[in-house]
Amino acid sequence: MKYMMMTVPHSGTRYVKTAFERAGLRAIHSYRQIGIDRASPDLIWWHASLKHWDRGMKSIAKETPKKFVVVRDPSMTWCTFMIGQMTAKDKDFHMGVKMEALEEHWISQDKILKEDNWHIHRVELDTFEDLGNWAGMELPAHANKFSRGSYALKQAVLDRDEDK
Repeated sequence: MKYMMMTVPHSGTRYVKTAFERAGLRAIHSYRQIGIDRASPDLIWWHASLKHWDRGMKSIAKETPKKFVVVRDPSMTWCTFMIGQMTAKDKDFHMGVKMEALEEHWISQDKILKEDNWHIHRVELDTFEDLGNWAGMELPAHANKFSRGSYALKQAVLDRDEDK
């Protein structure tokens, strides 16, 4: 395995993973060495979690030559995460509980970044050409951002309108 991508949910994970796949690489989501050994991927991606970091991802990261983290405007990450949770028809949906789950990923990501050296790819500011230059390969640009389209909460966040 040559590349490891750490993310938080709704930060552009599939968008970036797809660029690597379109470049001909095999990408998988895994938290365990056994899954990596079975699949023999070029890229492994995972959501930041201290539990998974301490239980194996840290040692896998040490063996991975190129590690990067995908980040996105936190308010937009929160927005699409919350819309995804609300539209999942979760009868026990509680916004505070769901927000704590997302916050846990951010806290984990922050601690891991302080402990280990990662390249940072900002999906809204950096291009696939930038990431490809760092990765040592050409990453084909694509328009599939896996967006949920336009909706009221997203527009309110973009407008920075707390009342909406």
